[in-house]
This record gives sequence, structure tokens and C-alpha cells, in this order.
Amino acid sequence: MSSLFRVFCGFALLTFASASSTLHAAPEDDGREPISLGFELKHRSTANLNQLGSGFRYTEYAVDFERHALLFEADHRDVRWTLGDTPRFGNLTRIAPGFQLYQEIPPEHADNWAVWFKLMVYGGYESSFTSDSITFNPQFILLNFQPDERVLYLGLGRFFHPVDPIAYPILGFAWQETPGRTWSGAIGFPETMVRYRLSNHWSVRANFEFDYRYYQLGQQNTTAAGGFLQTKELIPALQLEWRPIPESDLLLYLGVEYLIEREHIFYDANRNRVFTDRTASGSAIRIGTQLRF
Repeated sequence: MSSLFRVFCGFALLTFASASSTLHAAPEDDGREPISLGFELKHRSTANLNQLGSGFRYTEYAVDFERHALLFEADHRDVRWTLGDTPRFGNLTRIAPGFQLYQEIPPEHADNWAVWFKLMVYGGYESSFTSDSITFNPQFILLNFQPDERVLYLGLGRFFHPVDPIAYPILGFAWQETPGRTWSGAIGFPETMVRYRLSNHWSVRANFEFDYRYYQLGQQNTTAAGGFLQTKELIPALQLEWRPIPESDLLLYLGVEYLIEREHIFYDANRNRVFTDRTASGSAIRIGTQLRF
């Protein structure tokens, strides 16, 4: 089994939403430590906060960066409310430095096993960043490598935030594309992704993910001044991918997604839940690029 596949599975299992093709947790064979950069623009259609009787839409700008163990993500949502509605929250920003570690277990202790650890520190806020904006998100995974470029994985993740800490399982089955197989991906939780290569230039990808976010609201917020906003969404998505040069490290993509089972949960400054709004489903279109060099 190739060491490249082991590295791929070591930390790509939970980062499919970044639209990267194959990331690496170890230096290249020639000693280089490659850099991965991603950019994405997303526009989500108007959705109603049913309990509040307000509607909003937003455009999201996102960037992600990786160099070996170092990680960084940032996104900004430019929020617009339906004419005549009272804004329930303003623009939302999130920044997230992090790191990852991958280690194969020596064969004399456990053959074909590896461990992977990732920690992201999210800072989500409406108007200004403070210590209350921070959410810690550690993830730990145990991997078992199988024949024919396949792997089983099992682990645990957790969001540490004062208003509603959440623990979640990480489990599934992943496989790599081979000369005789044009499919690759991972079936599991909290995210599933499948990619099918149509040609040397084109591929199509489908994924399904659970998205949880926390934002600290500003003192001028009309719904929960100085409080917090928690969002929960299930997101099935489909996208078309294009590599201008076959086997290159430049990927361009255009996709659509549909947000279901959406909740916006507001907390006051004392971290007490004010109310939960079952937000209407909505669609989105996204365009982006991923470059590795």
C-alpha cells in the first residue's frame, strides 16, 4: 500500500468541504513541504427565520491555507435582509488557525495502523473579536489501512464552546482512486464525499456534511445584544471540477448545494438560550479554486 495513500487518509477525511483534491500531512519525497491554497465564493438564496418572520441571504467569501502541520481558514458572510425586515444579525466573520499531526504506528506494535490529530481554534463574531468568540475543535482519529488503497477510520471530535459544547463521532470507510478505479471518496460521519473522474480534465463530486458554527453577537444586536448565535445545517452538495492540465495541482470547481434541517439558536449575554428558530431550507451556488505548490 502506498505511503501517499496513508498520508491522504491521515487528515483529508474531515476536510472535504474545502474542495481540495488530495492534501498531504507529510513532506514530499524530495523534502519539500508543499503549500495548499483555496479560495471560494458562495451565494445563498433568501431563507426565512420562521419564528422571527424575517428573511435573509448572504454572500460568503472563504480562504484556506495549509503548509504541512499548519492550517488556517477564514470566511466572511455579507448578510442582507429582506426589505422591511428587522436585521437579526449583521455580517458574520470567522477566522481559524490550527494544526494537524499524523503518525503511523510502528509495525511491531500494530501493523497497518495510524493516528491523526487535528485542532482548529475558531473565532466567530459579528462586530468585534473577544475571548468569548473562541471555539476549540479537536479531532482524534484512528486509521486501519486495508488492501487495494482502502482505509477504515474511527474517532471523536468535539466543539468546546460555553453555550452548547457538542461531541460527535467520526467513523467511516475511505478509498483512493487507482489505475483500474475511477471512484474515490469516503462514506461516513460527519461527512460523506464521493468523486468520479469523467476524464483527465473533468470530475464530478457529491458530498453531504453537517455544519455547526458559533458567533459572538455585538452589543448593538437587536435580537440578543452581547450574546451568541449558533447555527446548525445539513448540506448535500454537487459540484463539477476541472483541471486545466491533467494530473496538475490546480483545480477549479462550480457547484450547488441545498441547506436543510437548519436552526439558528440565539443566546443572551449570560449564555441562556433565548429561542431556537427552525430556518427554512435554501439553495446556494459556489465557485472556487484549489492550488497546491
